[in-house]
Amino acid sequence: MLTIGRTLTAALLWLSLITSAFAETRVALVIGNSAYTHTKPLANPANDAADMAALLDRLGFDVTTAIDLKIAHVPAKLIAFEKKLRNADVALLFFAGHGISVSGENYLIPVDARLEDAANLELEAVALSRIQALMERRPRTNPYPRHRTP
Repeated sequence: MLTIGRTLTAALLWLSLITSAFAETRVALVIGNSAYTHTKPLANPANDAADMAALLDRLGFDVTTAIDLKIAHVPAKLIAFEKKLRNADVALLFFAGHGISVSGENYLIPVDARLEDAANLELEAVALSRIQALMERRPRTNPYPRHRTP
């Protein structure tokens, strides 16, 4: 576990050094879910997310943090992150907690999700593709303005 932490820290430092020359604005969404109410709670995710958020903040990221995210709070966190994405040059997602994969789609599980019926999956879990779509939809600028395509 310590090796993973060191590797992740080294990777983030490398990311910081590489992107600092190119990226002016860095944003991150950090989610750490430990206190699950309808399944086995997890010991480390909330702490891992808090540590990651602090590290990313030191590296110059504007961090949106969610510790023990409940279903009702998902929209507000995604909206806050999406607003920051609008002017971002670099975006990062960190998630620690329970997740599942169904029919090729990955889902992040909020701490109060019941998931008693597969029909409720879209209502109770957060599709990773939903967050990816936010990250990919952000406005992009042409780094080569003199070489515009018709």
